[in-house]
Amino acid sequence: MGMASVPSPSKWEGDTLTFESSNPGGMGRYIYRFEGRDKHHFRIENSFDGGTTWLLFMNATYSRATPVRS
Repeated sequence: MGMASVPSPSKWEGDTLTFESSNPGGMGRYIYRFEGRDKHHFRIENSFDGGTTWLLFMNATYSRATPVRS
């Protein structure tokens, strides 16, 4: 994302894993929410006011592909 990778603290809450970091430009967090073994949701959010408000940067849903049977 244009910055050096640094270790980020993380926490689990139910089915959601969140990584949060800060740098001189603001704060960021990566959020993974799992739905079973075959699907998860991923979000990246940024904050420029110390974590009071978060802005959505990216939102995606990933699903395991079903094999095609012939």
